Amino acid sequence: MTSVLTMKLLELTGLLPGSPPGIVPFIDGRSLIDLVAEFESSKQWSPAGDYGGLLPERFERDDVFSYYLGSHRFEWPRPEVVWLLGCSCGIVECWPLEARVTVDDDRVTWSNFAQEWEPDRDYTGFGPFVFDRAQYEAAVHAVVEEVAQNKEIWDEWVRNFVATRTAKGETETGVEDAVPAAEGIAQQDPDRLPSEG
Repeated sequence: MTSVLTMKLLELTGLLPGSPPGIVPFIDGRSLIDLVAEFESSKQWSPAGDYGGLLPERFERDDVFSYYLGSHRFEWPRPEVVWLLGCSCGIVECWPLEARVTVDDDRVTWSNFAQEWEPDRDYTGFGPFVFDRAQYEAAVHAVVEEVAQNKEIWDEWVRNFVATRTAKGETETGVEDAVPAAEGIAQQDPDRLPSEG
């Protein structure tokens, strides 16, 4: 049985009001954030949930598509394994939910879910989620278009956020990890994660 994927842009709850939204997958109409929070709560794990979407600034326009197919050259955290959600604070590395992405001719599967900072957590029973490849690709294309339409808003927010933090004398803005600019990603060493310094 296949599930239906949709992708939405939702505001990150851990950032300042008016923050740019992150990309959140929905499976059969339910947010992946809610699905994983319910699973983690049922296991009585603490913390449970506290996830947010991936900020679009992590990607150049065409890279969102290859990322969700597990074939992006800066695949995080490693090839064929992606971070589907990050922390609600906006810094994906703070609390990432990862999954293996397997792509074949007509299906895309998310499996082997894990929480990088809690390696003893066993996500058996969460997923796998299997999607029709054509429907999956259409969902990712739709969010790529939505991201492109809002790129100037996000770029402006990042500039204002950095300027405000700098004016306060804060040298560590957090944005470097949360939302690296596309040109910065392109200049990174491809053997390193985009956020590593």
